[in-house]
Amino acid sequence: MFCANAIVQHSPLTPVGLQVLEPRVLLSADVADDDHVHVLWAPDTPLSVVEAAEAEHDSHFAAVGDPNAGLFEDHQRWSRTATDGWGLEQGDPTVITWSIMPDGTNIAGFNGEPSAPSDLMARLDEIYGSQSTWFPLFQSVFDRWDELSGITFVYEPNDDGATLSGSNRGVLGVRGDIRIGGHYIDGNGGTLAYNFYPNSGDMVIDTADNFFNSLSNNSIRLRNTLAHEIGHGLGMGHTAPTNGTKLLEPYLRTSFDGPQFNDILSVQRGYGDTLEDNDTAAAAHDLGSLFNDTAFIETVSIDDDSDVDYYRFTITQAS
Repeated sequence: MFCANAIVQHSPLTPVGLQVLEPRVLLSADVADDDHVHVLWAPDTPLSVVEAAEAEHDSHFAAVGDPNAGLFEDHQRWSRTATDGWGLEQGDPTVITWSIMPDGTNIAGFNGEPSAPSDLMARLDEIYGSQSTWFPLFQSVFDRWDELSGITFVYEPNDDGATLSGSNRGVLGVRGDIRIGGHYIDGNGGTLAYNFYPNSGDMVIDTADNFFNSLSNNSIRLRNTLAHEIGHGLGMGHTAPTNGTKLLEPYLRTSFDGPQFNDILSVQRGYGDTLEDNDTAAAAHDLGSLFNDTAFIETVSIDDDSDVDYYRFTITQAS
């Protein structure tokens, strides 16, 4: 029996007609911006409103030292989580906990809306009937990001209801790294939700927007809103052009389900692919026993120019 280690350097895959700009990651030594949020817009929001908000967002990051504010990039990735502690860097697989804040948790008006307590759970119960119906939708969205990257999302069933400040840290058994709540933002149209960047990742949903009343396509409106905002909570900004091909575009899209090519490329740039950490021969991913077979590994990549991923396999006879 012969055992081999395989070393693979993945070449970039660029679909025809779609320009992929090199994602960039800002680590903790660059800019810490826990108090800044990014907004997801309803499809009927006037373009002039979105363009003005995006320009303000880009000018903010330029002011705090990010020269590539408008590019397809990671503004910053998590450098600390409740599970992994401090010291996380670009490409590191990461465990991130998430929780749903109890109704009544105070949320300030981070997007210009009035300060008001969270009423997300009551609103979802109104739409879906009970938490047993809507909670699996949340879980499925986190699971999908999990499947596509080196991130392990873990649901934290406890949330102490501490005021949502944008800077509360996750604590095991107390609250998640990412906390999800909602209240009135601006009603129908306009802002559907907004999200903080790491090391926070907290999400606020507009519970006064009837956009979420539609349950078509397994609640694609809610699920893609959650998936989009989680992307911001992982450090990703909005992507361009706005042509309906990417989850992280400024407008919500329902013509596809979950993260698309650019979104996957970006999250893997920040956190590695789903087979991390296989950056050494000793940690090579085992493809099992092969003889005249072809092994297919999909949705994996290198996370920077120097990254190398290792795979191993066994052949049962000379080959």
